[in-house]
Amino acid sequence: MNKFLLAIFCFVLATVSYAQIADSTVTPASLNNSEMDTLNNSNSTLPVFSTTSSDVSGAGGNAAGVNSLLGASRDLFVQTSVMRFMTGRFLYRGYNTDNRVLMMNGVRLNSLQTGVANFSIFGGMNDVIRLVDQKTGLGSSRSSFGDIGGYSNLNVFASSFRKGLRVVYSQGNRIFKERLSLTYSTGLNQKGWAFAVSGSARYAAQGYVPGTSFQGFGLFAGADKKFNDKNTLSLVGFWSPITQARQSMETDEAFALMSNPQQKNTINNTLFNGNAGNDHYNSYWGFQNGQVRSAKISKTSVPSAIMTDLWKINDHSTLTASLYGSKGRTSLTYLNYYGVANPAPDYYKYMPSYYAPGSSDADPGQYAALTNAWQTGGINPASGLATGQVDWNGMYNINRNNLHTVTNVDGQPGTSYTGKQSLYIVEERRQDVTTGGYNAIFNTNLQNGIHLTIGSNGEVSSTRYYKVVNDLLGGDYWLDYNQFASSISPSPSILQNNIKDPNKIIRQGDVFGYDYNINVNRFEEWAQAEKSFKRVDVYASATISNTSFFRSGNMVNGLFPTIAGVNGAPATGSSGGDSKTLDFLNYGIKAGLTYKIDGHNYITINGAYITKPPLPSNAFVSARSRNDEVQGLGSEKILTGDVSYNVRLPWLKGRITYYWTQVNNQTYLRSYFDDDYKTNVNYSMTNLNQLNQGLELGLEGIVAKRVSILGVLAYGQYIYTNRPTATISADNTATLLATDRTVYLKNYHVGGTPEVASSIGVRYTGKSYWYAGVYLNYFANNYVTINPDRRTAEALAKYVNTDPQVNQITAQEKLPNAYTIDFMGGKSFRFNNKYGLNFTLMVNNLTNNMFKNYGVEQLRHDDNNIAKFPNKYTYTMGLTYQLSVAFMFN
Repeated sequence: MNKFLLAIFCFVLATVSYAQIADSTVTPASLNNSEMDTLNNSNSTLPVFSTTSSDVSGAGGNAAGVNSLLGASRDLFVQTSVMRFMTGRFLYRGYNTDNRVLMMNGVRLNSLQTGVANFSIFGGMNDVIRLVDQKTGLGSSRSSFGDIGGYSNLNVFASSFRKGLRVVYSQGNRIFKERLSLTYSTGLNQKGWAFAVSGSARYAAQGYVPGTSFQGFGLFAGADKKFNDKNTLSLVGFWSPITQARQSMETDEAFALMSNPQQKNTINNTLFNGNAGNDHYNSYWGFQNGQVRSAKISKTSVPSAIMTDLWKINDHSTLTASLYGSKGRTSLTYLNYYGVANPAPDYYKYMPSYYAPGSSDADPGQYAALTNAWQTGGINPASGLATGQVDWNGMYNINRNNLHTVTNVDGQPGTSYTGKQSLYIVEERRQDVTTGGYNAIFNTNLQNGIHLTIGSNGEVSSTRYYKVVNDLLGGDYWLDYNQFASSISPSPSILQNNIKDPNKIIRQGDVFGYDYNINVNRFEEWAQAEKSFKRVDVYASATISNTSFFRSGNMVNGLFPTIAGVNGAPATGSSGGDSKTLDFLNYGIKAGLTYKIDGHNYITINGAYITKPPLPSNAFVSARSRNDEVQGLGSEKILTGDVSYNVRLPWLKGRITYYWTQVNNQTYLRSYFDDDYKTNVNYSMTNLNQLNQGLELGLEGIVAKRVSILGVLAYGQYIYTNRPTATISADNTATLLATDRTVYLKNYHVGGTPEVASSIGVRYTGKSYWYAGVYLNYFANNYVTINPDRRTAEALAKYVNTDPQVNQITAQEKLPNAYTIDFMGGKSFRFNNKYGLNFTLMVNNLTNNMFKNYGVEQLRHDDNNIAKFPNKYTYTMGLTYQLSVAFMFN
């Protein structure tokens, strides 16, 4: 009885402690008179950005991508945050994925350009990545120095796979509807060879959200040759091409206008017809000749290979050395237009609110006409195109009726070309990635009981950023003009995106607009020492690295018409040639100990100080147009630590952890299109600091034979802690729009993830290899990510502190708290010790509770009418399921 009461007490504590959090929004104090940028009694909280992990596949029910890796952890908190909290876009400790190291056979896979671990390059290979060496958060590692979010090292050596055939079929209603995978491994034969192959396919003509589709394949092949007891050579290759139609974020107005009160969201529609209901309006698609077509299609195809030599030097020492390389492409399509109405159906001037009474552009007649068009699906009077969805047929008609003659074609005087000039096109923004490198890790046990690990790795990456015409939409050609440059100067050369090839006739597949490379080199040396005593285990680790990168312009833009190094032209201000090389020397140290109170109770303490270079993706003011780097670039400085208490009893296991992470001197860069400036505007901040801290609790108790209760709580606070400096620039001018602008961000929430997430569940494990569990999950304190410029003195210059507009501009919205109920169950069979059959069913959000799980403030804003550019949101999926069947033959 005491065990039962103790377990229940812990679980109730885990689920109700969030009730102490005030349900208030963050309201800033005076920007001029207060040291604190928000009220002292506001409850600062944390932000996050997450993989939503709807891509759940495999008979084990593991989510794809980051979730499948973290889900493999034996830690209850980590498992729950992956399997239960994904619906709320939960981020572990508020960290983005660039704060976690992803490796395969010891080789680092994080992008040098963005720092992010791109899980899609091996998407669908769930049966291949089942063996994972990982650690979440700080700790020791014999694979890598790691990062503040930990590391995952995928073991895909062919000889590590269990011998036999594994076939998995899955059906669901998430991102994809069906998945089939086959994996075969020979095991290590008598001649020292081992082979493993795997293939998978995932497909949905329409996913859960209307207008989305998915098609993905995964291929893997591996071979190991064991020459003797001391040496094994391994080669693996993998390729996962994926094509996916994307989902848009929308405003409350757009969701409300597209809702249909007569729509019946039946179980049949929810499960099988991709009918997501009124809260999943998606503006990226429309009908073309009766067929659904999306304007936002992403593609990923990055074939990769790793060759590894495993050398057992002696009984105490090993050396693992790898060479690896990858070459592929990622891309995303967009609509582009020239001199005609914006084709985006949710463009702000096409919304009724733009003309509503009280707005600066109030027009009662247009307001009524637009409201009617949105509600009935007619032609939008503001654009002349269809309302609510992409008007493919309308754009085709405009292009086919636009006969035009171009003179001085390709810069040749006297030449001309007459044809149908496309005023609307689909462009494809590409990133062609080429990466290669090495990795070496030496492990040895010294005579004094110390285990020593020494690692060295290096990587070289070149990514070409450019765009091509994907579809001329019925026209014959596109002109490579900057349509917004004419306001800068009457000179014809100003209009040219590439003055080396002026007046170029652009046809399908041709490069236009911008074309440049970002080249990155990174080299690291690291070491770790570990020692175990009777009561204490300790470790210490250190790293030093050098990262350098530069931009190479492959076009010469008419607005910045010089090539660096040619005729004395400097790198700064030039669109062609190489920028100056940015070089950063970084280091890190970490240490920790585990104190063993007894065989069932442990205390662990970890701490680290790490510096990290700025990301190349944040380093250039406008990489599309010129070489200029962001001023004030510097390395991030991270001080972090955590302390945990772990319990391992026959009837109760779990841990409670407090963590604290201060990240200083971050660089922030975001771009958006501004109608007033008629160009892309780039908003950068330097010296941006934030603090992530909180508690993690995960407990599992056996309260009856075969019955367990599980309780998990994440209670965090993620806030900005200073006032960074902003610089605002534009793509079409070298003149800065603003410099040294103070941004009053202190105590604002970073936003983008629930700061509080909890789960309580009951699980029953049957005698005959079956199990079932039901889980109640709760999410709170999820704040929208903010527009920094709305927290500046300039944004409030025309108001006094008592004006209501001050709060409207500066307050940070908190999304409503929400809950979900999940079910997971499975059954396994075994026949003749040779065949296996597994069934797994996952049902998420049983009550079909669709709620806002992510929101952003638009970067463009109007200080006179803040409602002109309202916040945009995404909603969580309602009831979703996945049924998987796996067959194994040994």
